[in-house]
Amino acid sequence: MGQTIEQQILARAYGHGRGWAFSSKDFLHLGSRKAVDVALIRLTNAGTIRRVIRGIYDYPRFSDFLNQQLGPDIHQVSLALARKFGWSIQAGSAAALNLIGLSTQVPSQFIYYSNDPDRKYVIDKTALQFEKTTLKDSNGRNGDRCAGHKGTGSKADNERRAENDSGMVRPKQIIKGA
Repeated sequence: MGQTIEQQILARAYGHGRGWAFSSKDFLHLGSRKAVDVALIRLTNAGTIRRVIRGIYDYPRFSDFLNQQLGPDIHQVSLALARKFGWSIQAGSAAALNLIGLSTQVPSQFIYYSNDPDRKYVIDKTALQFEKTTLKDSNGRNGDRCAGHKGTGSKADNERRAENDSGMVRPKQIIKGA
């Protein structure tokens, strides 16, 4: 006999480590929606996982120094929301600086750019905000996964983008005396 859904959820959470945030959508391959939700509720009631916001859970981090659970990792929560809703996201400036270690200041508001309409969540007195924008891929071009921005602009702009290969529209040269 195989493992129960609860055991499989725990194994995956243990594999990702403390601080990992997830939604029921991450486990739908294990069984029906109702069975996964019941397993998550049981694990929450047992204190093994924690409900962060509606539909998002985490495997809580624990501080030996403070001898208590730490608050949820906001970046992990943002990634879980992105997986749940199928968004593409990018960290905003303050959140990005904090993530890569260039700033030790923890912002009171984490801003992420997404391809979905604006949304705002409050997690333990910390604001998590998603702002709709055109996301760029690693080559600086508009991402193909971004909704509503494919093929926008004039024909001349699109031709200049293709010639330029940077995804940016460069202004036409100004000819003096013309």
